[in-house]
This record gives sequence, C-alpha cells and structure tokens, in this order.
Amino acid sequence: MFDPSTLPRRAGQILLISDKLEAPAEFTILSILTSHLKQAFRRKSILVSFSQVFSHWSSIASRLGPPSNLSSYASKGSLVFIDALSQEFMSPAGSLRSLYDKLNELLETSQATIIDDEEPNLVILDGLSLVEWSGTTLLEVKRFVRALRALCNKCNAALVIRHHRVTSDNLDDLHRVLLCQCSLHVEVLALATGRSSAISGEITLHAGPLLDDPKSVTTISRSAAVQYRLRDSGATYFGRGTSALVL
Repeated sequence: MFDPSTLPRRAGQILLISDKLEAPAEFTILSILTSHLKQAFRRKSILVSFSQVFSHWSSIASRLGPPSNLSSYASKGSLVFIDALSQEFMSPAGSLRSLYDKLNELLETSQATIIDDEEPNLVILDGLSLVEWSGTTLLEVKRFVRALRALCNKCNAALVIRHHRVTSDNLDDLHRVLLCQCSLHVEVLALATGRSSAISGEITLHAGPLLDDPKSVTTISRSAAVQYRLRDSGATYFGRGTSALVL
C-alpha cells in the first residue's frame, strides 16, 4: 500500500506533491520529513515553509503515531526550519536570492562536514505557489527552482516541493514548470463524489520526465487511486472500496 516515506529520494531530483484546499497534503510532507529525520540523522533536513510557522508543524508531528519531536531535532541541528515569508526573505531588500543563499550555506556546510554518508540531505519547499501569488514573477521562481535543483545535485540533497492548485481543471504556469522538472509527482485529491466521513481523499503517483530509474517505483493511476483517511495520529491508506468503514 502507498507510503510517502518510502518514495525514493535522490540528489538533485524533485518529488512534486500537488494538492488543493479541500485536500491538503501536509500529512505527506510530515511523513517524508519525520522518516528522513529518523533514518538520516547525520544529514540536514531543511523545511522551508511559505505558509505556516514552526509551531504548526511541531504540533501536528507531536500527535503522529509514533509521535515526532521536531523541536528536539531542531535543537540538535539535524532539522532546520526556515520561515520563507519572514521579513528576512520577503522584505523589499530580500528575495528568492536571499533564500537560495541561505540554503546554499546550509547544504555546503553539511556536505563539508559529512562526506562519507550516502544518505542525502533533504530540502522541502512547502507552498512555493504562495511566492508567485505574493508578486514574485514566474520567471524568477523558475530560475530559483532550476538553481536550487542544481545546488541539491551538487550537495547530495533530495528536493520535495508542495504546490497548491487553485483551479480544478486547468494547470497554472508554475505547475507546468514543476511537472517538467520532477522525477515523481504525487497528487493528493479530494473525492470526486464529494465529502465523506469515512474517506478523506485519494492519492495518485506518476513518473516524471526526469525519473532516472522507472523501475524504482510502482505508479498509481487515477483509475486505481489509493484512498486515505486522516486522523490526528496520521493517515491510513486503503484501496478503493476496501475500508472497513465503507464495506
């Protein structure tokens, strides 16, 4: 069954996660992040959030099963949280260049400190679409993503990007750009039949154009989408029509 934490993460490759307001994908982000913190404790995990403060992520992670203490990881230096909408990065004097320079500093330091560990670093950009909505040009965002992907390849870091879709049918320009640069694309979808107390939504998994090993994952088409139910302790996954609550 589907498990976000087991998706392959390789240096310089983008794992794209798309969602919409009625089916947010924070649970997939936290699954990937907490798994990486436990497995690659000698590496950096960098969470760049364009929408939520650290306490929001920490509160959710503390209720997962098993719980994860993000503050503890942050105090040890294995987790770095960046509030990308803070004054430091989004003031008139700041820009995506400032954010890139900060990530470059963190990744270069990690790479110089640990050179014999095959586990990659992890960079998560959560809510990158909010940057464009705030007035940054699409061209600047495109250049930032391209430069960051090259940096991650150089510094042995996997890159996860969550993109919020605002329309039901049409892809926005940034989404098209990210689809062309990703290795894998996870779609978190609301139920086509409407809200359900037993099922929170569906997930599909598609190979991206830059996937280097097509055999490394089993894709999930929309016609065979995996369904999930969210609880405070996390998500439960099941095939269509197999949940005990809907049998």
